[in-house]
Amino acid sequence: MTFTSDPPPDPERRWVEQAMNAFVRWVPLGSGGGAFLHFLFQQDWALALAMFPVTVVTGIWAAYTEQFVARCREIASVRGRQDPDSIVHWLKLLDQVVRWQLSGFENKYRRCQANACRYYETEGLFTSYRPLLNDLYIPLEISSEYESESPARGQPNYIWDLLRHSQQNLAYRQTVIIARGGYGKTTLLRNMAYQYATRPRQLRWRQRLPKLVPFLLYLRKEWRSQVIAGFPDLVELILQYHIVDLPEGRTLQVPSHWIARLLRRGEALILFDGFDEVPEYQREKMAWWLSEQMERYPRSIFVLTSRPEGYEAFKRCLRAQRLTTVFVKDFNSQQREQFVHKWYLYQERRARMERNTPDIHDIAWRYADQLIQQIEQRSELSQMARNPLMLNMIAECHRRSPQVELPGRRTELYAAICRMLMSDRPREKAILMPLSETDSQAVLQRIALEMSIRHRVRLPLKILTKLAETAIQEEAVTETDPELARLFLAKTVEVSELMIDRETSQEYEFTHRSFQDYLAARQLQATRQDGEQILLSGLAEPWWRETLLLYAEMVSPTRLIEAACMRQTPEALDVAYRCWQISQTRQHIPDTVYAALQDRRYARLDSLLRQGDWQAADDETYRLMIRAVGKEENQFFLPADLQAIPKNDLQRLDRLWFAHSAGKFGFSVQMQCYVRDCGGIPNGEYDPAIWQDLCHRLGWMEDGNYRLYQQFVFSIEAAPVGHLPRRWDVFGSSSRRSLLILLGRSIWG
Repeated sequence: MTFTSDPPPDPERRWVEQAMNAFVRWVPLGSGGGAFLHFLFQQDWALALAMFPVTVVTGIWAAYTEQFVARCREIASVRGRQDPDSIVHWLKLLDQVVRWQLSGFENKYRRCQANACRYYETEGLFTSYRPLLNDLYIPLEISSEYESESPARGQPNYIWDLLRHSQQNLAYRQTVIIARGGYGKTTLLRNMAYQYATRPRQLRWRQRLPKLVPFLLYLRKEWRSQVIAGFPDLVELILQYHIVDLPEGRTLQVPSHWIARLLRRGEALILFDGFDEVPEYQREKMAWWLSEQMERYPRSIFVLTSRPEGYEAFKRCLRAQRLTTVFVKDFNSQQREQFVHKWYLYQERRARMERNTPDIHDIAWRYADQLIQQIEQRSELSQMARNPLMLNMIAECHRRSPQVELPGRRTELYAAICRMLMSDRPREKAILMPLSETDSQAVLQRIALEMSIRHRVRLPLKILTKLAETAIQEEAVTETDPELARLFLAKTVEVSELMIDRETSQEYEFTHRSFQDYLAARQLQATRQDGEQILLSGLAEPWWRETLLLYAEMVSPTRLIEAACMRQTPEALDVAYRCWQISQTRQHIPDTVYAALQDRRYARLDSLLRQGDWQAADDETYRLMIRAVGKEENQFFLPADLQAIPKNDLQRLDRLWFAHSAGKFGFSVQMQCYVRDCGGIPNGEYDPAIWQDLCHRLGWMEDGNYRLYQQFVFSIEAAPVGHLPRRWDVFGSSSRRSLLILLGRSIWG
């Protein structure tokens, strides 16, 4: 590279510059010196003396300005070359912005993102047609530490509330949504992206939500390997993989710096779905990359979804900052009714060529009411219907046989769905399947178990075909045919829909992880002795939790409970207790085994109370109670949860607190204070005045305001009588009634 200097000035230009320099230098000296000489010749000595310093200063000025003017000329020369370049660069940027605005690019992108989220594609929705998102979507309620800070305590909270508050509270700009399988985490993100893509102005002005552009990124996609290999930045990921993968996304001409500008200005809504779907050996690197992007763009909003076990891996990452944790609540009765009515209306309209007439509404409403009545009258169905996926499966079974009593257990429901998909559906379509229903399920069971042993939810077609060939040979269902396994997998995807192709024709997975868990549990049941060895080795692993619970519904979990008692880890004991709760063969579990399990479960609480560590004991009490109702730690108790905690567990907790506090703490102490000191009646009825009196006596309120948990007293000497245990939040009169019932059951059962 060569550099050129400015050409030398011509003689005329040089003479003008020298004259101007002389003028600047000597004009002050001429005026000051002339005055000095004038007064000197006039012999006006006083004024001449006064002008002498001025003459000296102007002489100094002449010397100073020589270098000053030279330096100014040098700077002006450089700026004179740079400023036009800057103006041209600024005009180019302005031109790009104007062109981008006039081209309507952002609206084009929003349309592409909306088209990718337009349909309701919840796993496990078995239909020949794809409903629109608005046809079936029911808003999901959330609960978290955010709920306790909400101005409207006790009111339903939705993800929109959290986004609204993110403008004032930076903590809400990085959120993780946690729920077990089938609770609609993916559908929730799809709805967020769709709403922001189709009606951004309404969200901003009517619902007071921040201005955002949505980017929905599935962590199960193949670009995940690029991240693991050291992909540099979120901007490049969106540009190279996300946008081009959208419908018509390849036709978009993305303006330079558009994505980076959105991220820096906090106008991007980044939705990462399915951290638990990242293979375990890749989770640490993925967690590091995700946390790095959140740190790099702190003003943008990030939402991550995961099953509980997946998020535990994310939290173990050293760089993973604390995210706002949000749990998806169970479907309540109102949400169940809304979903069932929407679901039946959609099914009846599709069956009648999209007719939307009053008679179609009447038919759909009648069938929906029949189903809702069954669900409300049977507690086991109500329990299952809290999960949107299970509710969809219940509706499928009901629509096919409205007069038949619905299954009452999860395993029976899964069995009915599998039978419908592998037998009824092919028969209705007059399609001959390569294997019978029984043989098909036997092969799928072997495949599901092998995938679970490998800790995989997705396998390449080549490996899956080999597993199917081996399973067909071991089942000896037919003569060996190299093409039979490939044909079986293809028909399972096309007709049964028990397996799907997420990405390309090269990888398959079960339509929902829960079907893999169920079929693996069935295979473990079929190979009882060897199967239990597999479960025993994975007793404390989150991966095997759902398979363990489904297995416990099929056979007696006595050996599993005994193994958990030997290990004595909280995770193994929690799973063992849940297995005992849901086991159909509970009456066959020896009382000594159950007693040993309870002794191990309460051993840590007993130790903490003996040591006088009251706060840790309160935390452990909460953990035992929340696990007893099948929820995750950091979730809140709903009224139904407080009433569902087993009586034996409540009374055992109360005895431990009462004994180790010399009668000062415990549920029974709190109930006695309610009856004896406050005049309450132990019938579960809620009286606001009596309740507030109780809270003041127990130290739960002060000057009419509820104390924060951090303000509680964890000293047996300073705490009021009945102050502990108290680590839960109850909102509204219905929850307080439930708490009063809970306190009463701790005494009277």
